[in-house]
Amino acid sequence: MARVSACSGVQASAIVGGDLITAECTSSAFGGATMDICKRTNGGSCLSVASPWPATPDCAHDGGVTLSYDYFLAAITFLCVVWGGKKLIQLFDHHHADS
Repeated sequence: MARVSACSGVQASAIVGGDLITAECTSSAFGGATMDICKRTNGGSCLSVASPWPATPDCAHDGGVTLSYDYFLAAITFLCVVWGGKKLIQLFDHHHADS
């Protein structure tokens, strides 16, 4: 998917020495080491140029397991703090009532 996106993003034009040069990706197979770029000068015939794919980071998607685990730990911590606070309030309420 990253290579399909990279290919669709290759559409450039520039004026070099009075000539209009355009480039676009024409790859239809995305498993190789290079993508095919069609380079045209002044709208002429296509000169096919091989260019390496841009570097992309490895996908490390775990389906939200890590995020779910982090929320679980946060919820347990919150419940412990609330429970501890409640017990602390009860402790001081008993001492206040005894006085």
